[in-house]
Amino acid sequence: MKEEGPKSSDEIKDAFDFPWKSMIPQIKKLIELGMVIQTDGVYSLSEMGTVIATNMQFLLNTLKIYEDNRDFWSEHDLSSIPFHLLTRIGELGQCKVLKPDLSHIFKVQEDIVKCMLASSRIMVFVSAVHPAYHVACLEFIEKKIDVTIIMTESVFENIQAECLPKSDAVFSDISVLKLDLPEYKKRNSAFFGLRKLTFFRV
Repeated sequence: MKEEGPKSSDEIKDAFDFPWKSMIPQIKKLIELGMVIQTDGVYSLSEMGTVIATNMQFLLNTLKIYEDNRDFWSEHDLSSIPFHLLTRIGELGQCKVLKPDLSHIFKVQEDIVKCMLASSRIMVFVSAVHPAYHVACLEFIEKKIDVTIIMTESVFENIQAECLPKSDAVFSDISVLKLDLPEYKKRNSAFFGLRKLTFFRV
C-alpha cells in the first residue's frame, strides 16, 4: 500500500499468498491503531501508517544488510566511519563481501573494478593505503564516473606525501622498483587537484 496505493482484500491476499480469513485479525488491529483506513472494501495507509511503514522498511533494510554479512560487521572496527553515515547503512541495498587473496594482496580486485566501471557514481571508504587504487580512481574519472572518497587522516597524509609533485617520499631502496617511480608519481601528481573527485577526511 505504501508503494502502490490502496488495495482491495483480494489484492492484499494475492500479494501475501495467504488465506484472507487468517489475515483479518491483523488487518483489524491495524485499523484500530489508526494505521490502516478501510473505505468500501478498499484498504489504504493513513498518514501515520505511511510514516511508520517508511521507517519500518528502513529498519528491515538495515537488519538485512547486517544479517547477510554478520561476520564482516561484527569483526571490523567501524569507529572511523562517521556515525551519521552508519545510521544510513540501510541505504546500501544489496551488499556482497569480496575477500582478497592474501597471496596477491597488492593486486587490484577485478570483481570490484568491474562493478565500479559499470557505475555512474562511486563512493569509497579507505582505511589503508593500496598502491594501485588511487591510480584506478583516475581511470574512473577519465570515464566520467563521479568519485567520492572518504579516508582516514593517516591515509590521506600518506597518499599526499607520495603523490604531490615535490614529494621527497622514499618508495623503496630496490632499484627495480624505482624504474617506474617517475611514471607512478606523474600519474598521481594531479590526484588531489581533480575537480570531479571529492575527498572527506575522518
